[in-house]
Amino acid sequence: MGQKRKTSETVSEDKRAFIERKAADLFSRKSYVETSLKDIADAANLSKGGIYHYFATKDEVLYSILDGFMEKGISGLEEDLKAVTDSRSRLRTIVEHIVEHYVVEPSAAKTLLYDLRLLPDENLKAIGRKQRRYLELTVDALNEFFGGKLKADELTTIAFVLMGMCTWVFTWYNPKGPISAGQLSDIIYNIFVSGIEGISPNRGEG
Repeated sequence: MGQKRKTSETVSEDKRAFIERKAADLFSRKSYVETSLKDIADAANLSKGGIYHYFATKDEVLYSILDGFMEKGISGLEEDLKAVTDSRSRLRTIVEHIVEHYVVEPSAAKTLLYDLRLLPDENLKAIGRKQRRYLELTVDALNEFFGGKLKADELTTIAFVLMGMCTWVFTWYNPKGPISAGQLSDIIYNIFVSGIEGISPNRGEG
């Protein structure tokens, strides 16, 4: 009986994931605002009423896509960082992980960056907490890189620069082109580290 229930739950979870992928594709092409639940149902081969078995509202679909995307990214990065000790390797791991995550799931990435603000406040705050975790991990690695000599606001600014370099690749990067995701990560890492090595903790103003 328990096995049947587990199998049924697994099938339902798989179907939800399928619906989310189809919805993310629609949101990334048409925008969240221009996509209806019926559009999502059609793309997922469901009847107009069938989608309500899985999602009650379009907001719920959007939140599920973004929460799953962020959770997968954060949990994966935290796991990868457990095996890394020095700051340079931590920064490289962060770059590689974010680039790979955003390249592999471009529709969810685009939906996150363009439609996040459309979530209800409670859901928006939940996603915001996961985004801050990304920032915290990056700031921690940078703080170690600079030996604790930079101010918090400087570290945060530099962290946002790095995250921007990594997360916006979906807007122009072609995964079928001559540059692999790994090569792209190397390019971003090398440009970034070469740049921040020139930042002096004791530099003067102006």
